[in-house]
Amino acid sequence: MSTTVDLVLALKAELKHAGMTYADLARSLGMAESSVKR
Repeated sequence: MSTTVDLVLALKAELKHAGMTYADLARSLGMAESSVKR
């Protein structure tokens, strides 16, 4: 697996553990959800 794939999988797992969505993360970072998903 590539480093990027590993990072995305780790992020998804952490978000799920925290009960957060990409939209929640984007809001807390002051970014658009589409930018967070890239």
